[in-house]
Amino acid sequence: MDLYVNSKLINRLFYTKEKTKEHEYGIYIFINGLWELVLIDDYFPCTGSYFKQFAFGSSRGNELWLSLLEKAWAKINGCYAKIGCGGTPNEVFDVLTEAYSEYYVVSVNNKDTLWKKMLDSKKKGYVMTAGTSADVHNLPIEEKGLAPGHAYTVIDLLEINGEKVMRLRNPWGNGEYTGDWSDSSKKWTSELKKKYDFVKKDDGDFYMAYEDYLKYYVVMGFGKLHQDFVTRVLRIEKTEAVKCQVIKVDVPQNNCLAYLQLYQKNPRIILNDGTYQNTVLCYLILVDSNFNYIDSMSTKDMHICVEQTLNKGTYYLLCDVNYRYCNKNGKNHGYNVTAYAPVAITLSNITSLVDANSIMHRAMIDFCKKNVTPNKKSSGLSIYTYKTYTKQLPFMVTAYENTSNNYYKTTTEINCKGEKSFCIYCDNHATEKDSIVTKQLPPRSMTCVIILKYSNSSIFSCSSTIQASSEKEAKAEESKKNVNNNINYNNNYDDNYNIPQGNINHPVFNMGGEPIDDNGYLVQYLLENGDDTYVVGLENTSNYGFKLYINLEGLDIIDGNYKGMNRPAFTINAYEKKIFNIKVKNNYYGNVSFQFEYA
Repeated sequence: MDLYVNSKLINRLFYTKEKTKEHEYGIYIFINGLWELVLIDDYFPCTGSYFKQFAFGSSRGNELWLSLLEKAWAKINGCYAKIGCGGTPNEVFDVLTEAYSEYYVVSVNNKDTLWKKMLDSKKKGYVMTAGTSADVHNLPIEEKGLAPGHAYTVIDLLEINGEKVMRLRNPWGNGEYTGDWSDSSKKWTSELKKKYDFVKKDDGDFYMAYEDYLKYYVVMGFGKLHQDFVTRVLRIEKTEAVKCQVIKVDVPQNNCLAYLQLYQKNPRIILNDGTYQNTVLCYLILVDSNFNYIDSMSTKDMHICVEQTLNKGTYYLLCDVNYRYCNKNGKNHGYNVTAYAPVAITLSNITSLVDANSIMHRAMIDFCKKNVTPNKKSSGLSIYTYKTYTKQLPFMVTAYENTSNNYYKTTTEINCKGEKSFCIYCDNHATEKDSIVTKQLPPRSMTCVIILKYSNSSIFSCSSTIQASSEKEAKAEESKKNVNNNINYNNNYDDNYNIPQGNINHPVFNMGGEPIDDNGYLVQYLLENGDDTYVVGLENTSNYGFKLYINLEGLDIIDGNYKGMNRPAFTINAYEKKIFNIKVKNNYYGNVSFQFEYA
């Protein structure tokens, strides 16, 4: 699909839809993830004989809309000069639509793959753009009628007499390619001219052979535009206290193609005193309702996206934009998260209600299990190391798995040479110093250490060791922590020294649940274990946190931290599950009830 000729999409950008006597127009521009109204006039810079030709973009015929759009884009950038010196076709696409666009490097080595990708994009109705090389010293770009470092629209893809041919358009409305399949090319027969509605005119619309396209163009943009999709926006006000945000994503239907996107502020189009710069360190991690890894994205771009087809349900998006190492005043700036989908997806920020580091640990452990082969494995112990720092994740992750019945202790030593620009996530805290991280590894559990890299100038060395530990030492360590991030390997929770926390997969939650409050936010489950012992499961299905008081009659809690208490109390966070074990006293009939209040 050519955005240029799509009247419906163009029309919605104009608040003012007719020429006005006041020479004033309102244009909607999608800035940093939000639609904003930009006011302009219709006075344009011109050139040529008697200044009868627009100096920049122009529409076909007497149409004015393209020049108005370009002027609105120039206004929010500051001037025309700023929109003609850098940037990519994707950047303009991002401000005219809510859709996501991706880059693809043009190369002879991937020409077959690229052609197939273009055909697939044409079939899906995506907008395709192409950028020429700026290397005028080694390529005869201008001699061939092309503008160096310039963006073009891909209108169509053809195969003519067995040769791959592309149809493109110069947004300036003039200036065309002069090689094979151009307006002056002898390859055009009278039959072909009639078949393809060929018009010989310098209107910026031209054809060229695909093989020539590979010589002069260096990048393609694929705008994944869906005309009936809707966008929901969530504003994130960033603070120093929280490094990672947790966004709850509620999808209302199955088979839902969703683009979950993050927009940083563009330093070119905000009031900037020179102290702000967008960061290259930002990432999105998508997990399911059990915090299992689904997908992630991390690039140097101001606009990043996770694209997934999701079924009806609740998901979580971990977001981080770290401005610490790129802004002179150290100030954190807000950003926007959007959901672009065929139906309205609900986004809500639940960072204050959950432990983001714990969720990240669970997701990264699951990622390692699915994607990394253990580099060390013996006697029920495995070490997984992920350290590629790709577009997928900006992390180094060392995960430890204990499938045995023994207790172990892990030691991860991290050293950094060069700029000290990294962060180590461990349990519920983070550190930015060279560290030796020691963690207990109880039977049938996994844990991990995550290193987030801030700068390419940082060089890391990381070593891992595992040594024997004991149950006593493990209990002593866990008693010092507020959050237990170890994930039980086989859902066997009989260690009897702590109530397991987090989103737990346990058979008790397969039993019929019973609400314990009028709103149905808190649900109780019960599973008989035999010998007068039971497993009690509690699930918080809301986005609120609660403080729970357990009233016991004829029963004892046999989990160590609460053993012997008649009315223990604890907090259950949003969407969290907890379990504990109880035993009937002296064959007496027991009863358990709950009281609660908002945490």
